Amino acid sequence: MRTGLFAILFASLPRAALAQRHGTHLFAEVGGGYSVPVASDLDGGLALGGAFGIGGKWRGFPPRFYVLGGTRWASFSGESVQTPTGRVSTLDVADTALYGGLRILVPAGWILRLVFEGDLGTSLHDETLRRAGDPVLVHSQWAEFFALSGGLQARWHRRASVGLRVTYGWAILDSERVTRAAGNGIEDEGARTSIEITHTWHF
Repeated sequence: MRTGLFAILFASLPRAALAQRHGTHLFAEVGGGYSVPVASDLDGGLALGGAFGIGGKWRGFPPRFYVLGGTRWASFSGESVQTPTGRVSTLDVADTALYGGLRILVPAGWILRLVFEGDLGTSLHDETLRRAGDPVLVHSQWAEFFALSGGLQARWHRRASVGLRVTYGWAILDSERVTRAAGNGIEDEGARTSIEITHTWHF
C-alpha cells in the first residue's frame, strides 16, 4: 500500500514540472490552522479560510501574479476575574473577513514555490461576554481589515498543490467599545498571527 502511494506521487511529478513551465490561470484554495491574537488577553483558536484567484505571468519573467478574493474565519476566547468581587468573565470572539488581494508566486526549485500575498477588505468582529450573575452581552462591529502572508507551496501535480503559510492580519477595531463591552480588562487590539496548511486546485 505504501509503495503504491509513493508510486502515484512520483508518477505525478513530471506533470507538476510541466505545470511549472506552462502554468495555469485559475485557482481555488482552502486552508486551516491555528490563529493567535497579538497584544491581546485572548487565547488562540481555530482558523479556516478559502480563496479564488485568476492570473498568470509575463513571458521570460518567472514570478506569477494572481488577483484573488477570499474569506477567513477564526475564533478565540479569554477569561478574567474581576476584583474585588471575584466574578469570572468569559469573552468569546469570532472574526469573519472578506477581502481581495494580490498573490505572487516565485519559483524556488523543483516543485517548490515561494508565496507572498497582500489582502485588504472588511471584517465582522463578534463578541459574546458571559459574566456570572449578569445577562449575556453580545457586541458586533465591522472593521477595515488587511493582511500580509508568506509561505511555501509544493506543486505536486499539474492540478494540485499543498502549502504552509504564515499570515499577519489586523482589523482596525473600535478598541474603546471593545474594552467597555469586555468590562473586566479582556482587551483585544484586532491583530492576529496564524499558521495554516493549504490545499490548492489549479485550472
